[in-house]
Amino acid sequence: MMLFCPVLKGQDYSVLFRGDTLMVQVDTLPYLLYNFDTLDDKVELPLVIFLHGAGERGDDNRSQLRHCVRYFMQDTIRSQYAFRMLIPQCGNAYRWAETDWTLPSHTMEKTPSHPMSALMYLIDSLISTHMVDTCRIYAVGISMGGFGVWDLMQRRPNLLAAAVPICGGGDPSYAMQLTSIPIRIFHGKRDRLVMPSRSVQMYEAIRSYGGQQVSLELFEDLGHACWNRPFEQCGIIEWLFSQRK
Repeated sequence: MMLFCPVLKGQDYSVLFRGDTLMVQVDTLPYLLYNFDTLDDKVELPLVIFLHGAGERGDDNRSQLRHCVRYFMQDTIRSQYAFRMLIPQCGNAYRWAETDWTLPSHTMEKTPSHPMSALMYLIDSLISTHMVDTCRIYAVGISMGGFGVWDLMQRRPNLLAAAVPICGGGDPSYAMQLTSIPIRIFHGKRDRLVMPSRSVQMYEAIRSYGGQQVSLELFEDLGHACWNRPFEQCGIIEWLFSQRK
């Protein structure tokens, strides 16, 4: 059943999304979609996947709009770029990557978390049923969603044309298969929740295998909630849409 997302106070762009829920066995994955109905389905468009942080978990299928999505919904962006956008919502009992994000490192589990497994199924479904330009699929994630972006890249290294993990962390042992993906990593140097070293170790691991398309920016004056800066000062939306496999 398709539903229109209710308007969030002060965020009228929410009416641009429609919501649905994916059922995978006993698991559910609420998600929002932008621009899947308004254009001719015969037009292949880039797909942006946005993964929210821990504070936006739940099942209301609207809290995931709280951070960063507004930058993509600006009139200047939507008038310049035609794209589709997928914003799933992780349930309260789960994480995009089942790991303790306060640890200095982690080893990726062989089996993806329930929401990550459902997300990968959903991405494949959208590719097969909608006109998605498979050479221009991008992933952006903040905090827990930053971990999710790394996890998605590690499990599906041939999926993305570019990625932006913000204040997250991955498993450096998978760095060798990420060398061909354009990645811009951001982290607040004063972060006390997710160690900035998590981003540093991924950057250094990819570079050690010859990766030339990865960059790292540490914000000296910011802590964990550093995710507005990349959108406001670093031009990541324009950069994303310029990337192609």
